Amino acid sequence: MLANITWCENAFVALLGNGAQLASPSLSGLANDLEAHGLTADDLLFDWRSGHRILTAGQRVELGTAISQRHRRQMALSPH
Repeated sequence: MLANITWCENAFVALLGNGAQLASPSLSGLANDLEAHGLTADDLLFDWRSGHRILTAGQRVELGTAISQRHRRQMALSPH
């Protein structure tokens, strides 16, 4: 599943491929939500949508890094 990430009003917004929408005022919070839905940094898109602002390069890196770190932690904690 893919997620398109934008900024709208006072929140980072993720529109998931299944039609669900997640929102958080922080990139860290959005990273938690995305990882909880099983998404990885490779699943993120940053396409502009009318009425939304596209994320900066720094914000994209921050979000991708946060999701990757959470994913690695989850993998380390899961039984093999």
